[in-house]
Amino acid sequence: MWSYIYAPPKWRFFKRKMANRNYTYEYIDETSINHELICSRPFIRSTATPCNHTFCHQCIENWFSEKYQSCPTCRRYIKSIKECTPVSRIITNMFDQAAVKCSTCGQTSLTRGNFNDHINKTCPNVNILCAVSAIKCPWIGLCHEYETHISTCKYEALRSVLTELIKGNEQLQEGDEKLNSRLKKSEYLYTTSSW
Repeated sequence: MWSYIYAPPKWRFFKRKMANRNYTYEYIDETSINHELICSRPFIRSTATPCNHTFCHQCIENWFSEKYQSCPTCRRYIKSIKECTPVSRIITNMFDQAAVKCSTCGQTSLTRGNFNDHINKTCPNVNILCAVSAIKCPWIGLCHEYETHISTCKYEALRSVLTELIKGNEQLQEGDEKLNSRLKKSEYLYTTSSW
C-alpha cells in the first residue's frame, strides 16, 4: 500500500490554524491505477520531458539535482529541468478522483483532490493551534479538544484588549519608521546642501 505525505507550510493559516505536522493518505485501490501513470508514485504535479516521458515534478527535479542531464527513461540529453513542461491537467484530475484513506483519522470517503481540504478543515485528529495563538496562546491540541480549551483559554478572555494593544503597537512602529525615514532624508539634504 502506497502512503503519501501532505506537509502544510509552517504556520499556514486556514479555517483553523494547524500545528506544523505531516499528514498522510493511502490509495484505497492501488490496482485501479494504470502503471504507466506512476513515477515513484501516482503523478503529483506531472511534468513532461521534451521526449514526452512524464514524471512527478519532485522526482524529475531530484533527478536533475543529482547532476543528470538526460531523461530517466530513454536517456535523451536534456540540458536542465527548465526544458521540462507541466502536463495537461487531465492526468492530475484523474488522480484527484482516486479514492484515498486518511492515515490520521481513518476516513475513507475522500478523494486525493479533497484530501487537503479534509486535513485543513474537518479531520478530527489534526493538531491545531488556538485561534488566539497570534497573541501568544501556547495551546496546541486535537480539533475535537478545541471547544474545551477555548472555554477556559485565558488569552481568549483577553483577546479584545490584547488585539487593541498589538494594533496600537503596530501603528506606533509604522509611525516610528516614517519618522526615521524623514529624519534620514533631512540629514541627507542637510549634508548635501552644506557643500
